[in-house]
Amino acid sequence: MNCPRPSYWAFQMASDALRGKLLKTEISGDKESLITTYYTENGKKKSLLVVNKNPYSDYELKLNIPGFKGKASVQTLDRSSEKLKEGWANDPSKKAKKGVDVSKPIKVGKRTLTLITIE
Repeated sequence: MNCPRPSYWAFQMASDALRGKLLKTEISGDKESLITTYYTENGKKKSLLVVNKNPYSDYELKLNIPGFKGKASVQTLDRSSEKLKEGWANDPSKKAKKGVDVSKPIKVGKRTLTLITIE
């Protein structure tokens, strides 16, 4: 079967997210949560890449980032991507949720890579 592996999608999401100026981010709350975040600004495009390495817990993130407001596109790479499908069927951008309000908590599932983008 000719199809990209899950690692391909992870690197593509990271490449899309980490363009522009990388800014410092901090997480308050559970310090043992195994969550890593990367926030970038590239012109009007603002991206937050959230890596949840915890195999047991989902988290609700409440974002408090100056200027990171409005409706966002949210892509998630999760366990469903481990089942390889022909061609580009696993592409997380095709399953992206559009118009997500970032003023409300955003769920980050266990063992996921989540890209939140505002343009």
